[in-house]
Amino acid sequence: MVKIQKIQPTTTVSPSSTAARMGVVEVSAPNIQSILDPIADSLNTFGEAQANLYDTKWLNDYEFNTGMFINDNVNKILASGETPNLEKFTTEMTAYNEGVLSEAPERLKIAADGYFQSKFINSFNVLKDQANALTFLESEQTFNIWSNNILTDFENSLLQITMTAPNPMAAMESIHEVSGTTLTNALEGFAERYSSLYPFSDGKYNESTLKATELQLLKQVEVARINAINRSFYQGIDITNPLEVAAADEAAANFMNNYLKNKDNARGLNYEIFKQYQQDEYKEGRRTTIGENTIQDVLKETNSYLAQLRSVNTTKSIKAEGDKLQSNYNFVNTIENALTNVSDNEGQGSLFVTALGGTGEVQPYSYKEMEQYFIDQGVDVTPAKIQTLTDKNNAKFNALSVFRLGTTVLAGDDPFSNPDKKVSILIDQRMSEEDITLLGGKENIMSGYYNYVLSSFGFEDNVEFFERQNESNLTTITKIMQNEDFIPKGYSNWFNTLSTQTIVNTEESEVTALIDKRLPAFDVLTNGGALQPDGMSNDTFTFYSMLSQYRREGMSNQSITAIMKKNLDRPQSVNQEIEKQNQTYLTDVVLGNEKDLFVEAMVEISKAAYTDEGAKRKLVSMMSFRAGAGPIILPDDPARAAKFFGDFFDRNSGLMTKMIQQNTLTYFNAISTDSDSLDQKEQRFQQAIRYSLNNLNKGNYGNTQFMDNVAGSTYMFMPIEKEHKNIKSDNIEMALTAYAYNNISQILGDINHPMYESLTDQFTTKDNEVKIPSMEQIQTLIKNGNIYVVYREDGGSGRTANYDMVIANSGTGYLEPDNFDSLNKVSFDGAAFNPNEYTDGGTITMDSLTERLQQDFTQDFGPDITDQIEDTLISPVVIFFQNKFGDLNIPENYAKVLQELNGNPEFKLYRSFQNDFADQKFNTTEDRMTAYGFINEGMSRLLQTEQKTYDQNILDTTFDFVAKEYYNQPPITKAFLSKVLLDHPNINKKEFRKAVISADKEYFKNLYNSPELDPYFTFFFIPQIYQVNE
Repeated sequence: MVKIQKIQPTTTVSPSSTAARMGVVEVSAPNIQSILDPIADSLNTFGEAQANLYDTKWLNDYEFNTGMFINDNVNKILASGETPNLEKFTTEMTAYNEGVLSEAPERLKIAADGYFQSKFINSFNVLKDQANALTFLESEQTFNIWSNNILTDFENSLLQITMTAPNPMAAMESIHEVSGTTLTNALEGFAERYSSLYPFSDGKYNESTLKATELQLLKQVEVARINAINRSFYQGIDITNPLEVAAADEAAANFMNNYLKNKDNARGLNYEIFKQYQQDEYKEGRRTTIGENTIQDVLKETNSYLAQLRSVNTTKSIKAEGDKLQSNYNFVNTIENALTNVSDNEGQGSLFVTALGGTGEVQPYSYKEMEQYFIDQGVDVTPAKIQTLTDKNNAKFNALSVFRLGTTVLAGDDPFSNPDKKVSILIDQRMSEEDITLLGGKENIMSGYYNYVLSSFGFEDNVEFFERQNESNLTTITKIMQNEDFIPKGYSNWFNTLSTQTIVNTEESEVTALIDKRLPAFDVLTNGGALQPDGMSNDTFTFYSMLSQYRREGMSNQSITAIMKKNLDRPQSVNQEIEKQNQTYLTDVVLGNEKDLFVEAMVEISKAAYTDEGAKRKLVSMMSFRAGAGPIILPDDPARAAKFFGDFFDRNSGLMTKMIQQNTLTYFNAISTDSDSLDQKEQRFQQAIRYSLNNLNKGNYGNTQFMDNVAGSTYMFMPIEKEHKNIKSDNIEMALTAYAYNNISQILGDINHPMYESLTDQFTTKDNEVKIPSMEQIQTLIKNGNIYVVYREDGGSGRTANYDMVIANSGTGYLEPDNFDSLNKVSFDGAAFNPNEYTDGGTITMDSLTERLQQDFTQDFGPDITDQIEDTLISPVVIFFQNKFGDLNIPENYAKVLQELNGNPEFKLYRSFQNDFADQKFNTTEDRMTAYGFINEGMSRLLQTEQKTYDQNILDTTFDFVAKEYYNQPPITKAFLSKVLLDHPNINKKEFRKAVISADKEYFKNLYNSPELDPYFTFFFIPQIYQVNE
């Protein structure tokens, strides 16, 4: 394109120059300057207009592309959940801008750079705020660990001193020295570390909390010091000798008396530090007092410990206290490690289960059962640790259940090629995020699964295991991992033993030997470099993709080694020549032919997805077909595959064209040589296309059937199936149907709603009637792409990702919208769509309802066959099915259940209340009294009566009964049930149980017969959108 230069106002056009350019011979003529002047002015004006038009177009393109580039990078960083690397972001953005501006017209650089700086600063501040928030959380955790370790290390040191000192005087001297050092070191850095949390804590940490925390630390150190000194008097004595016991008692009494009166240096160095600290506090204006009140607090705690020491039983235990503590720690630590290790299914404490009635099934230990286990073992464990072990045991039980489900073989079923048996997907669908975290993350769970399923191979997750496998075994193992689209760390490290560094530093024959074994495994695992599995880094995938491409071109492994060595050693001038050649290829061959090249490249995946015998091997997942929507089996012949990918390109032409033009060159340059033929360039560019699409998929892009106003699936940013992968696609569709119906019907039913007019424009029939669509009609609109969702930019990620509903009814049975071609963010109350919320965390699904029906729930309301969700939610919904629809057609009626539930205000109250108390426990006496106290106070306030009090033994007996009989109810509901039983001691327990399981709110209303309480029961039972048949 020829650049239009602006014509300067001083330019003139003379008759002679014009004539000369036109080939006219000068002749004698009258003066015609007055005629030519207007023509010259017109030419000048036209040139200026063209230049202005060019400038405007260039700036518009620059701002659009720059804004998209910065936004894409910011969204990707935020969605990763990692702390933003501001330096890297600045470098990448600056490099991008400098690269673009280097080619920009000089007159436009200042304006363009001004836009960039404004956009960059805003984006930088967003990332900076994210970095600050994440850094604060990490810093807070680090500080807490550091401060806790001060006391832990100190107490361990004191214990070692008292166990090894030859006599109390020697022990006391060492204790003074260690405690002084500990206190000095602690206080030296405490204030500085603590105050570093101020700026980002939103007031949680301040000067007031600092002094209180410092004072508490001082007291804890001093209490531990005195306890250690008193313990030293009893260490090693013969408790059967009254004289030795009396001498120890007298020594301890004298020391405590001297400490009280501050005599004989009993308060020691610590007290001097206290006084110095007090003086410093006064100087700094914080005025923390370390006086006699503090001493009295210390004495109170240490006297209690001393009383224990003076008892014969406690004195006996002193000799073995150190060994006992260490033994308890080792015992508990062994069990915790075994529970966290999903690969350990046979060791001590690997899993704790109990029989489930007479069903032959088992269930994991409850808190009480875990507590009793340690009591039986004679091991003291804190309630918090018991809760942790119970939670990890439940998580491991759930993981092993997923393993068994993934390997259950039915008639004609191959578990390692059936997408419904993929454990990597089942983990997301059937395990909570908390369970996954407790077991060390998904990677750790998958490693445990491979140990479970590959036990006959003696599986070990390390390089040595994979290296010693023969070709047959390695192929079998690889195919299993290929099906899961996930490789463990050991396999990844095995691939990494061959890298560019290896090629540079290793003899050719050794490199070739490494390629001989690793490249075939890579090709099986990735379908020839088409699909990057989770667990394999981008660098590793890129490197092996190059090797695989060379092999597809017919090179031997020896030749691959030679060309890789040559490429790594080539000078910069050669690289520049390759880049120049490839840019020419992109301009001459690629531009305008993006669709054809894309289809050719992707058809190769279809071929790679099948073995030579035609058996289905790996289903394509690089376009995220597997993420919720279920895998799409590619056509096994080139013509049908070309049609499939051609349609895909047409639906996503903008994104795919941009990807091919902008994202392929880096990889294309890396794999090319300066002597490539045109055929070689075509093959390598096709690989670059596949590689670039794979990178998009590994980011935040994927395939979805719920975005865009066309029927079928679309490749988009943050697809709903990929984020909410714990919910199957058909369940998401039904939830969206229910959400759409609730919001559309409420808006069209309210003529004063702000969206009423625009929504009537979408739902006016050809008879000019505004009609609320049925749920069946809405589902059809969703399938046809007329109702879809778009990611809400501040909508979070994973199960918290929120989406706005869009309606575009053009081309449907309704009148063409006159004023609103598409209507964005359709919501009655502004709430976004989240399928996890609409299905109560993914628990109300077609599968869960089907499983419940298969158990013939109506025959038995006993709690032994129900779990927590079934007790409170699933069971009543099943009854709703049976009574309202009769035919039990779950797929047909599932959306109607979600619609009625989520359209009911009481259900929202129920869900909100239960979420507020999701962290409440009902294990220890303190837990139970806290939860019960809340319920008792709330009900008494509503009834305007005094709170009822009960003997603690009665309370404990009731709590134990509820915890056992209704163990799967939420803790806050257990507290409510306890309150009901305490208020009605003669209640019929069988009728009570049936009312609880069937969520019969009317039963409890009748029980209390107090209208003031009626709204309160909504918090514990889902609304009765049905009538239960007894």
